[in-house]
Amino acid sequence: LILSTLFYMAALAGLEATFGLWAKARYDWGPREVSLVFLFIGVTAALMQMVFTRPLVRRYGEARILVLGLTVFGMGFFLQGINQIPWLVTPLVMLAALGQAVIFASISAIISKSTATDRQGAMLGLNQSTGAIARIAGPVVAGFLFSQMGADGPLWFCALMCFTAALLALRVSQVERRLNAG
Repeated sequence: LILSTLFYMAALAGLEATFGLWAKARYDWGPREVSLVFLFIGVTAALMQMVFTRPLVRRYGEARILVLGLTVFGMGFFLQGINQIPWLVTPLVMLAALGQAVIFASISAIISKSTATDRQGAMLGLNQSTGAIARIAGPVVAGFLFSQMGADGPLWFCALMCFTAALLALRVSQVERRLNAG
């Protein structure tokens, strides 16, 4: 799970750092269009967390929702990379925000539930520290890829990070299912 945090958070930070550059390079968008997209990201994520996350977790469990969230977040990057239609940018970013909204809470809940009480603080702190490292590395890598591979380079990096994190989380989901069955 700690590696999932590293990969997903690097993708999130990479997106935040390069989205404005990408939007300018791809669609000649300026601050107005970019800030509107970020407004829609925030509203979408807030609604997902306030309205839908709890029922989904109750029905499917944190591990499955984590895998789904990481996959949807990655799909948002992938689809944005192949998208050529400006009006689809916002819906695709909102799709990614739906996935992103459930990830961190799911990781934290799984760590908390699967760690001995006297170790929870240390493990949650390690997870937070890993996220901080990713917030440093993600923009550096995404910026480098933007300059070397072009505007879509960071999207492919972010999609790869999310899909890799989803595969790691899938393993956690399989272990959780075995524990609940036996």
